[in-house]
Amino acid sequence: MASPSLILERNGAVFERHTYRHEDLELVAWIVRPPGLGPFPLLVLNHGSGISLSSDGTLIDVSSRHIVDPENPAWARIAANGAFTLFPEGRGYGGSEGPSPLDAVRGGTDTTFDVLLGRAADAKAAADWACVRPDVEGDRCAIAGASHGGVVSLLAAAQRPYGAVVAQATGTSYGRIEASVRPIANAAARITAPVLFQHMQTDTLVPQEGARTIFDWSSRFRPLQRWRDYPGTPGIEGHNVFDPANAQQLRPDYIEAIRAGFSSTPSEPMDPPEQWMVLDFLLPAAFPPNALRWSGRFGEEGPDAMVALDGEQAVYSWKDHNSRGFGEGAITHRGEALFVEPYSGVQLLLEPLPGNTFQATYIWGGQKSVTRLDPVKQR
Repeated sequence: MASPSLILERNGAVFERHTYRHEDLELVAWIVRPPGLGPFPLLVLNHGSGISLSSDGTLIDVSSRHIVDPENPAWARIAANGAFTLFPEGRGYGGSEGPSPLDAVRGGTDTTFDVLLGRAADAKAAADWACVRPDVEGDRCAIAGASHGGVVSLLAAAQRPYGAVVAQATGTSYGRIEASVRPIANAAARITAPVLFQHMQTDTLVPQEGARTIFDWSSRFRPLQRWRDYPGTPGIEGHNVFDPANAQQLRPDYIEAIRAGFSSTPSEPMDPPEQWMVLDFLLPAAFPPNALRWSGRFGEEGPDAMVALDGEQAVYSWKDHNSRGFGEGAITHRGEALFVEPYSGVQLLLEPLPGNTFQATYIWGGQKSVTRLDPVKQR
């Protein structure tokens, strides 16, 4: 990294702002540490998306703001844990070069995930640099983050050794619990260090089912991974893990995990015995297991689709190369055809064909896709 562009001592903590180049981007990294020569254990903290939702569902972009404010006494309290805390500003965030985070989110799951992969590589480069500083104990290190930062932490810990990983409110997309669960789970399954997943039950923006799926998969290979969820507080959005009411519920487990990570030897990531090669279709838990089902594929590359029918209710379930999901809707009869709106703004028309098959027409945002659905044999 280049010489720091800023060194300040405020409220009993030292703040440093550095720039460094990685993958042809000039990036920013902040450091908050106690005064003195150290050496100190290393804690890498990864920030969230910088994108919030207004009450009417509009995306609000605050990603240009610096994540660290030396003049705010709350930031100085981070140094009280005795650690050298490294905050990489993700590419496109807070003075770092890179793509617009808002454009990435608007670009969809794949575009968003590509940026998160880049952020994970940037975080690894920053941690590697920090570990050669004389004031850092490179063999005492942990990594943590919330929301997008939870994803970045899991992806980064799959690339270099850490003593502990904490992933809070983990997810890549508001309202889509299935988004990118497969590659995140595969990354988490490489982490041999202890991993703590934390999620509020009151998280309505990134519901816990997606993170729980990641944990359920990866913990099959890594028994040191733990899941903790918390009741939350009525009237407070659970995705805001830094709200005092939420933070006080998360903090004891979080502190315990980080301290344990500082006391243990960093553990190298490695491939699990097998990777997650097959995604099953999702169906709501209350849906009858014997409901009739039809499946097919939209185009050569997918997504795969399945429709399950139960009386006047239908479920449209889909999966592609890295994610899955479902939507439910009431059936409207249009002659012999069945019409369902499984999601807001999405229409599904099922027209019977010979041989107990359907022609499925999927309409969304003015675009139309058509495929044939064949009956699924029940096990």
